Amino acid sequence: MTKRITNSAMKLHLEFLHADTRVESADVGETEAIERTLSFPWDRELIEADSRKECSPTVSVEYAEEKHVLWASVDDKDHEPEFLVCLQERIGSQTRTVAERDGVGLASLPHLLRLFYRGQFDALRADIGKQSQKKNNEERTLERRLNVRTLALEIAPFIAAFAFSYFYPRYLLVALCVYSILALVSVSLSIRDGVVLEKYGLVCERDKEKFGFWFWVFWHAFFPLLILSVAAMFPKTLVWPPK
Repeated sequence: MTKRITNSAMKLHLEFLHADTRVESADVGETEAIERTLSFPWDRELIEADSRKECSPTVSVEYAEEKHVLWASVDDKDHEPEFLVCLQERIGSQTRTVAERDGVGLASLPHLLRLFYRGQFDALRADIGKQSQKKNNEERTLERRLNVRTLALEIAPFIAAFAFSYFYPRYLLVALCVYSILALVSVSLSIRDGVVLEKYGLVCERDKEKFGFWFWVFWHAFFPLLILSVAAMFPKTLVWPPK
């Protein structure tokens, strides 16, 4: 049965790991823990940690003897810092992870800290797990949508172009131009959405991997652009051989 602690002034041990491996540690209550977490310079510390090649800045709060530990490590930055959050419990001499998820925004940390301070560990574990499952479902939906788009606007038109040229070989380049236009429509949609399909059907997000995102956008667009460039420079080759 979950232990419930209603005294929000209860002091637990709070630690901040800085980019330079310096540790800031204190016993603080719920309100102060939330305020210090929100005011911590996560953006600056993350940039410094990346330049130093050190561990990501982290906040952790624990009960005595680490019976329960909740920590959040900043791992990315878009509009606000995003965290890998982990809830751990000590059973005997062993510590095990009971819930974990990444991509947690800074604005979500106060809610998780409140549950932890109030001893609502079942609710905390369920909240972390529920959000993790929701994120996994969203990722699978996005991956499925991108695969369908690639199949419909890139792979299928490419195959159809060669199937068409089997019956009308002189119009191969015309058919490939149609494929190229559809493929570039797919690429433009990926740029608009900030996500593109990479090898093995995986999804690459612009906010997380800018270089990788533009590499795969170029990879998808290169062959269609090459075909349209040849058609534009040598229009007589659209029907080959000419009459």
